[in-house]
Amino acid sequence: MRLSRLGLQDTTVTMVSNSAETAGRPSVSGRSAWAALKLGRSEMLSGGRKKIAILGDGMEAVIAAVYQDAGFEAAKQLILRLWKERIETADDDARDPKTTLQEWAQAQKMPPPKYVEITRSGPDHAPVFEIEAQLDNGMAQRASATSKRNAQQLAAAKLLEKIEATT
Repeated sequence: MRLSRLGLQDTTVTMVSNSAETAGRPSVSGRSAWAALKLGRSEMLSGGRKKIAILGDGMEAVIAAVYQDAGFEAAKQLILRLWKERIETADDDARDPKTTLQEWAQAQKMPPPKYVEITRSGPDHAPVFEIEAQLDNGMAQRASATSKRNAQQLAAAKLLEKIEATT
């Protein structure tokens, strides 16, 4: 099931499919709805009912079952009933810089930004990546970090600052 098919915005889909968010919702009359979740013996002994990933997967399975049995409108209503407050208060500014930059590029009718690894330095156990975020209009910014993801986020943030300064 694609949650975006239910008419929810991408930021809402991300929030709903986030394991921590999905795991935190289920309770029925003060009792955990996860009491009915069947787990193997070893998973139960290792505290599986408290593991965010398992609870999140369980909630996604419930949503998928509602979708299969009753259709997308019923699944949408379930999601809205469980997360309405969270969806309404979701802070759009909390998006990461890469997402914000991609949305800006899309609004400008540009292809998504490219993230190019310029250099990788340092020892294998502690590499430093220099990444350049590039837009189709020629604008680019570089940043370095100890992970590619962090370097991409920093480069995107720098590029967003540059865009704000020129507009």
